[in-house]
Amino acid sequence: MRIKMLVSVVWAFVLALGVQSCHQPDVLPEAVRYPILFGSTDSRAVATKENLKTEGFRVHAYFKGEGAATFDQEVNYQEVNGQDIWALENTEYWIPGATYWFKAFYPKDLAVDITINDGASQSYSINDYDITTQKDIMVASPDALTVPVDGVAPNTGSVVNLAFQHLLANVTIKAKSEIDNVTVSDISLEDIAQTGNYSNGNWTSEQTVTINKLYSGEALVKNAEDFVDVTDGGFLVIPEAIGGRQKMIIRTSHKNYEVVIPVITWEPGKKYTYTLTIKQENIEFNEPGVDIWDEENATGSVVIK
Repeated sequence: MRIKMLVSVVWAFVLALGVQSCHQPDVLPEAVRYPILFGSTDSRAVATKENLKTEGFRVHAYFKGEGAATFDQEVNYQEVNGQDIWALENTEYWIPGATYWFKAFYPKDLAVDITINDGASQSYSINDYDITTQKDIMVASPDALTVPVDGVAPNTGSVVNLAFQHLLANVTIKAKSEIDNVTVSDISLEDIAQTGNYSNGNWTSEQTVTINKLYSGEALVKNAEDFVDVTDGGFLVIPEAIGGRQKMIIRTSHKNYEVVIPVITWEPGKKYTYTLTIKQENIEFNEPGVDIWDEENATGSVVIK
């Protein structure tokens, strides 16, 4: 049973914290209280998971038993007995017979308006997000968890599984060259959405902006077989319909290129990889490949479990 498997990790963590919760149940002796934890045994999507380790995230919760209450706390990372563990800043213990609804947000200082309570009434909105920060937004919405009346944690264990979904899209540009010794200095996306508002699963955007990325990599190898990512992991963009006015500007040591981005809708949680081949007089620009962001996870999400 997962609870038994986590006993040593949980109690090592509890002893390390040495703090009490204002919500801990008086009906249980100290020896059988289990703290609410968030943890990881998945090592994939390392870069994004490393952000969660170093920066933490935020959890909003509503729980209901004989009464109802909420909490809103930062969640921070520690390694305990070789396990990745994220714990609430102020410990909360599972309450027998209570049902919990959670919603987690990264970054932890993201300004959200949220309604979280029992049943299906979970909603949130994000206002005036500025894409020039190039800060990712991820949200996790686990299923409701109920603690048995005679139990110390949900049947699935003390650790809550979180699958963070990206709310933005990723645009990556990869290049190769048919000319010798060409270097890419920088790439810009022009006239894309700058300020976005998210509500009820949809983005709306306002003014536009040009965002730029410098590339410090080596010169492209002439006639190389593989394309090289010249955006260092890609641009974060607000999901929107691209209607033919937006442009991509590629500056190289050979010449500068300006390309109208083909009509497409950039959707949240997806990665759009555009490839271009630099030729003597022009570039060959291809329709993007579209993948689930963090496809290496085979889940389209960053899994914290």
